[in-house]
Amino acid sequence: MEGFKDEEQRLVAAIEAARERASEEQLEEQAVSELELRFEQVVALLRDLDIDAFWAAASDEERRVMVHELIESVTVFPDHLEVKMFGAPTLNVLLSEVGLKVPDCWCRRSDSTVLPPRTGALRRVRSG
Repeated sequence: MEGFKDEEQRLVAAIEAARERASEEQLEEQAVSELELRFEQVVALLRDLDIDAFWAAASDEERRVMVHELIESVTVFPDHLEVKMFGAPTLNVLLSEVGLKVPDCWCRRSDSTVLPPRTGALRRVRSG
């Protein structure tokens, strides 16, 4: 009789553990489902966002915040810029694309030591 009681307790404990695991898995699936729903809502919002109107309506300070949140670094070369954005591939931007002129000559002696390009966060946003 004692063996049956021990086996029953073991089975009851195993069933309870299985129920707890199932409950945890259900909560986890529900959390993932909610996260997927929120992600889809953000995607829809970004898809419909008019960036030009958003930028035009923003103050200079708000524009600085937007740029700071998006751009990791800008590397300046004699003929182009390399813009690295968080979570995206590096963009090569011609100076003429951002309203800058390509210099007629590069003021570095050709026999001088080649220096690595300077990098750093974009500090100033020009409106207009």
